[in-house]
Amino acid sequence: MELQKFQICQLDEECVYAQNGSCDCNNGGKATSVNKANLSVFQNQFKKYVPCTKRGGPWCEDGVASCDKNKCSWDLNPPKSSNSDPNPMTPPPPQ
Repeated sequence: MELQKFQICQLDEECVYAQNGSCDCNNGGKATSVNKANLSVFQNQFKKYVPCTKRGGPWCEDGVASCDKNKCSWDLNPPKSSNSDPNPMTPPPPQ
């Protein structure tokens, strides 16, 4: 599968988390980011059942999707900054 065609972007707001495969990250899958306009088509590629055999992987949905050089990317460990990211996957902790 050619991932790059799903990742074309111009703005951070266009990019969203996507599970790259049939299995989630805790079960051997990979995290990526795609353009939200392509998300359904991307996900439909993985409708066929594939056994998920790897267990206990890292939690990878907790990251930030962004557009970097016209390509959606996924950062598991975004740098800390004073600016709020416009596309976080998890809400900030209560203050």
